[in-house]
Amino acid sequence: MSSPNPRSSSEDVAPLTAEHILRTALSKAMIWVTWNPVDGAACPFAHRSCRREVDAVLGLAVNPFEQRSYIRYHLPDRIPLRIPLLTDAVVVGDKGPNWHPYFLPATPGAPCGRTRAVPPYENLGGCPEAIHRSLKEVADAAELQIEPVPLPAR
Repeated sequence: MSSPNPRSSSEDVAPLTAEHILRTALSKAMIWVTWNPVDGAACPFAHRSCRREVDAVLGLAVNPFEQRSYIRYHLPDRIPLRIPLLTDAVVVGDKGPNWHPYFLPATPGAPCGRTRAVPPYENLGGCPEAIHRSLKEVADAAELQIEPVPLPAR
């Protein structure tokens, strides 16, 4: 499962640790996650050719100047994933609430939701998505075993 890192990354930034994550705002938020639909243990982005494709299939604005890092962790079995609803995708901005334009509600009977890829990468499809409670609520640093997700170059 992967989630965007709340801080920029570069070669001179120390790797993220579970302790760091649990001290940041990310630890208090509901977490959106994705996975490799063919092999849940594999990196969900291994088949992408560049970092722009990774951002696009996650429904994130593709900005080659913005640096993002992604983390991977094993969610303890006692923590349920759930399908995100429209109310989970609401973004409150300057003009009031609006739902994320690349969120696709799950179809009836689907095991998960799906993110729509941003233009011009629509042909790549999106990623499976689910959500779980905040990391601070569900795990301690010893359980998370956080590791960086290897991504292709931009």
